[in-house]
Amino acid sequence: QELWEPIMSFDPDMRELLIDTVNEKVRRILSLDPSKFVNGKLPFGLRPDKMTNAEAELEDQIRRLNAKLRELQEERDDAKNEVLELRRILEEMRNRYGIHQDDV
Repeated sequence: QELWEPIMSFDPDMRELLIDTVNEKVRRILSLDPSKFVNGKLPFGLRPDKMTNAEAELEDQIRRLNAKLRELQEERDDAKNEVLELRRILEEMRNRYGIHQDDV
C-alpha cells in the first residue's frame, strides 16, 4: 500500500493509467537478460546501486567463476563427444574384425 499511496491523490482514471504504466515498466525490467547489464550499464535510465569494494570484488569473482564454469562445461562436453567417437570407432573395428564383446 505504501508504494501506491502517492498515486492515490490522482483521480481514478489517472490512477489506473499510472498503475498500468508502472506495471508494464516493471514487467519489462523483469523480463530483461541481466547478463547484458554489467559494468554500470543499466536499462531504462536506472541508476546503479552503490557497491562497497568488497561487494565489487565479490561480483567480479562471481563473473570469473561463472566464466570458468562455462569453460569447464565445454571441456566436459568435448570429452564426452570424444569418448562417444572413440566408442563408435572401437565398435566399427570390432565389427570389421569379428570380435564380439563376449570374446573380450
